Amino acid sequence: MDSDLPPEICTFLATRLGHQSLGRITLLNKACNKTWTPHLYKHLRITTPLQRSRIMTAKFLIALSRNARFIRTIQTRYPLTLVPFADKDELPTLQLRTLDILTDARAETLTQEEDLAIVRILERSPGLLHLNIRRAPIYPVRILMTIVRYQVALRSLSLFNVAEYEKIPQGTVELAKVFLDWCSAELETLTLALFIDGLQINHDPLRHGGPLSIAGEVPTTCKKHPKLRIFTLVGLQDGSELEWHVLKTFLPGCTSLQILDSARPQLSDGIIGWVTDGGDVGDALGQVKGVWPQPLFANSNRPEYSEDQEISKMVANIVKETGRFRPVWHTITLHCRFDLELTQTAQAIARVCTTDLVRLNIGGASQFGSKGMQAVLTSCQDLRQFDSFNHERTNNYLHTFYPSISAKDMISCPWVCRWLTLLHLEILDIPRPDITVDGSGDPLELFGEEENMTKEESHEIQREVYSQLGALSCLEELYLGHRQHAMTKLAIRQELEGDDYDSEDSEDSEDEEDTVGTSQFQMNCLEFSLESGLYLLAGLKELRILDVTFTCHRIGVPELEWMETNFPNLASLRGLDPVRSMEDDVQCKSVLKTLGFFSPEALTWARTHKIEWLPKEDQTDQEWRWVREQDSD
Repeated sequence: MDSDLPPEICTFLATRLGHQSLGRITLLNKACNKTWTPHLYKHLRITTPLQRSRIMTAKFLIALSRNARFIRTIQTRYPLTLVPFADKDELPTLQLRTLDILTDARAETLTQEEDLAIVRILERSPGLLHLNIRRAPIYPVRILMTIVRYQVALRSLSLFNVAEYEKIPQGTVELAKVFLDWCSAELETLTLALFIDGLQINHDPLRHGGPLSIAGEVPTTCKKHPKLRIFTLVGLQDGSELEWHVLKTFLPGCTSLQILDSARPQLSDGIIGWVTDGGDVGDALGQVKGVWPQPLFANSNRPEYSEDQEISKMVANIVKETGRFRPVWHTITLHCRFDLELTQTAQAIARVCTTDLVRLNIGGASQFGSKGMQAVLTSCQDLRQFDSFNHERTNNYLHTFYPSISAKDMISCPWVCRWLTLLHLEILDIPRPDITVDGSGDPLELFGEEENMTKEESHEIQREVYSQLGALSCLEELYLGHRQHAMTKLAIRQELEGDDYDSEDSEDSEDEEDTVGTSQFQMNCLEFSLESGLYLLAGLKELRILDVTFTCHRIGVPELEWMETNFPNLASLRGLDPVRSMEDDVQCKSVLKTLGFFSPEALTWARTHKIEWLPKEDQTDQEWRWVREQDSD
C-alpha cells in the first residue's frame, strides 16, 4: 500500500481496515511502518481472553514502550491489563482521550488491584475527554477523588452503572456532594451510580484523616457545570430527603440541563423516583429550566373503553395547571390489568410530552397500539426509558408484556428519542418467507397479502427496522423477546385476573395447559442475521442486554463474531437457544430445527471462544423451568 497517501486518506482507510490488516501493512517496509503504526495503536481494544494473554507478553510490552504515545483510546474488559500503562519508568505521560472499562458479565465488582490500576492510569492521563467505568469498586472514594484531582477536561463521564442494582458501590452524602461539586466543568453528560448512605450527614470528609484525604489536594471551591445536558444519578433513595443535601450546590450551576434522571432499576406501584419526590429538587430545576417535573401514576382494573379517555384527560390537563414554574410530566406509569389499548392516551402523551418526559412505563397488560407507539417514539425527544416492567413481578421478566408495533408503522418516520437507554418492544408483521410451516408442521399463513414476498423484499423491510434501532446510540438494554406468548395460557390468565381466577372452576383449564410450541414462537420478527441487515446496529456501542427470547431468529456463528466486535459492552444475549426449553414438545423442536433454527454451532463456538456474555446455561432455560414448576404447583 502506498505510504505517501494524504493523512486524511490514511485515517479514512484505517477506520475501514481491521486490526490484523493494519498489522500486516506495518510489516511491509520501513515507510509503511512509519505511516501506519500510529493508526495501528490509536485504538487499543482488549475484550477477549486471547487478547488479554497477548497484551501481557514481553514482545507486546516492548512494542508498547515504543508506541504508547500513539494511543488515544483504550477499551478493556480486564483492568489489570492497564498495569503496563501505569509504569512511569517505562512509558511517558499518556495522551489518552478515551478510557473505557467495559462490562464484565462474570465480575461486576472491581478487585483492589484493578481499582489501583485504574487510579494510576487516571493519574497519568490528564487529557482524557471521555471516561466510562462500567464496573463497581468496593470503595469508590479513591477513583472518585482521583477524577476530581486529575481529570479537569472530561466531557462525558459514566461511573459504576452496573447491570445488577445490588452491586452499585456505597458512598456517603458528603462523598457524592464533593464529587459533584468539584468534577470537571466541561462535562456534557454525567452518569453516577452510587448507593448513598445518609447516616453520616454531618461528617466532614475533608478534615485530616477523612476518607477523601487519600486523593491528595483537591479544589476548595465548587464548580459550575454550564455545559451539562444530561445528568443521571443512580442509587439515591426515594423520599429520603437526601437529594437536596447532595444536589443543592450542584443543580443551580447546570444552566444547560436538559434531562435529569433517577434511573431506578424499575418503576413499581406508584414509587416514581426522587426527581419528582423532592420539592427542593423541583424548585432547583424550575430555576434552571423553568419547569416543575411531575409524576403520573394510573392503575386500573377496569376494561372499559372510558378508562382510556380518563387517562388521556389526566395527561392533557397538565398544560392547564399554573404555578411558579410550568408543570411538565417527567415520569408516567400506566398499569392496567386487562388488555386495554390506550390509543387516546398515547396520542395525548405524544402531543403534550414533546420535551421533559424521561420515563414511560406501560406495565400490566397495557398497550398503546402500533400507531400510538409510533406517535410517542416520534414525539418524545427526552425519553430515556420506555419499559413495561410489572410491579411485584418485575424481577422475573417472563411476566413482562411488551408493547407492540408493526414494522410498517415503525419505519414510516424517524424516531426523535435519541437518548433512549432502555426499550421494551415487540416488532410485528415482518414477512418471513424463510418460514413456511408452523411448529406442528402445518402450512403457515401469517402475512395475508404479503405472504408471497421474496426474501430480498423481506430483508429490505428488516434493514429499515434495523436502521431505526441503530440510530439509538445511547441504548443499553433492548428487549425484543416474545415471552408473553411463551407462558402457558393458564399462567397468563392467572397473571391478568389474579386471585379472582379459579383454575379448578374453569371448563377449559385442561386445554389451557399447552406450553411453548407451534405459534408460541414469534415468526413475524427480525431474523437478526447479517444477511438481513444486523450490521446496521453497529452504532449500539453501549448495548449491555439484548433479548430475543422465543423469536425465530437466525443468530449463528457469523452473527456472534460480529456482536463480539461491535457490541463491546454486551453482558447478556438472551434467547440464543430457546429450543432447549421445549423438553416435552418434540414435534415443534424437530420442525424448527428442520427449518434451520437454533443450530448448536453457535453455542459451541461461544463456549470454545469463552464468550463471557453468553451464560454457561442459557438463561431462558432457567427461567422457563421456573415457570413450569410454578404452573405445576
